[in-house]
Amino acid sequence: MKDLLPRTITALILAVAALLLFVFMSKLYFVMALALVLLYILCVEWPRFNLWWLTPWYPVVPFLALIHVYTTHSPLWLWAVVTVAAYDTGGYIFGNLFGTWHIAPHLSAGKTMQGLIGGVVSASFVSVLAGYFLQKSLYFGILYLLAAGMLVGILAFCGDLFESYLKRRVAIKDSGYLLPGHGGLLDRIDGLLWVILIVDIVLNVVR
Repeated sequence: MKDLLPRTITALILAVAALLLFVFMSKLYFVMALALVLLYILCVEWPRFNLWWLTPWYPVVPFLALIHVYTTHSPLWLWAVVTVAAYDTGGYIFGNLFGTWHIAPHLSAGKTMQGLIGGVVSASFVSVLAGYFLQKSLYFGILYLLAAGMLVGILAFCGDLFESYLKRRVAIKDSGYLLPGHGGLLDRIDGLLWVILIVDIVLNVVR
């Protein structure tokens, strides 16, 4: 767990910054900030993948979903963000402490079943906790929030594994070097992009 300290510090800084921006910044400026993140990824990190044919579908479409869910269902957006963050944190800690059963060593040697289970459990717990604090805007029971947290964890894992596949194709370890202990911005939000895309699709189907 040699990267635990830089990962923890970076994660805390990002969490505090994101929360402050979410609470105090107007929706217009927050959307502009998200657009700048996408622009940075497309200009700095995505060229390393050399997959321009994929660009409209990934990462652009999930990023548009990220912006759309924020502008139309901001409490649900916040719930998804913190639940994915819980999955990432729990998966990293459990995987490093107890990980022995590697799920896809040919794609990512660090992904283990113990890490996946720890991440899903963490996501489920935080899903209920976040749902409780957002209960005025999210009318879901505990069982629904537990199930939703589990689904978020699984989707975030798929998103992480998908980016690992893309990185393995071009023989790179990280999408970038901006975030100490994490790699690039895309490394930090790969799971969230999958989750928020499904959330957006479900919202449109239900509507």
